[in-house]
Amino acid sequence: MNGRKVVENLNDSLWFQINGTNPQSISLDVGFYTGTELATELQTQLNANADFTAKGVTFTVSYTPATGLYLITPSSGTIRYLDVNSAQMLSLRDSVAGHLFGLNADTSFGVTVTSDTAVFGLDTEASFISETASTVLEHYHDDIHSLTVDQAVHLVANTAGVSIDYTVVYEENV
Repeated sequence: MNGRKVVENLNDSLWFQINGTNPQSISLDVGFYTGTELATELQTQLNANADFTAKGVTFTVSYTPATGLYLITPSSGTIRYLDVNSAQMLSLRDSVAGHLFGLNADTSFGVTVTSDTAVFGLDTEASFISETASTVLEHYHDDIHSLTVDQAVHLVANTAGVSIDYTVVYEENV
């Protein structure tokens, strides 16, 4: 499944502000997410923010695979995204998770925030080997299939008695 990996202190935080609050750091939980799951994670974290909750504002976040765009909508008022919160110390000021959502620049206050760059393919599966139950797959043991950083291994067997053995080797390309 194509998606994005969120890693602690690497790409897990963003800055948002609604009218009447200071900019708020929103941290995503570590994990692997499809586009739709990533939208749900951001919505959950925005709705858990104490300053936003105190203003009675909730959020809807959606991902549209056909356009590759995220849409962030508050229940009332206006919202803005800060790519850089210059009021913070250097190590905390960047929205290091912005690229996950196609957000690459500060926005003005508006009724929604929409990705400025499309992030396509996050909810699609990429099949490398697809065979029927009657196929002997032993001959695939020497085939090397490379996955990108943003893909995962997905093995499916819809029959009882099927044995799937696999090895994942991680190596750094320099």
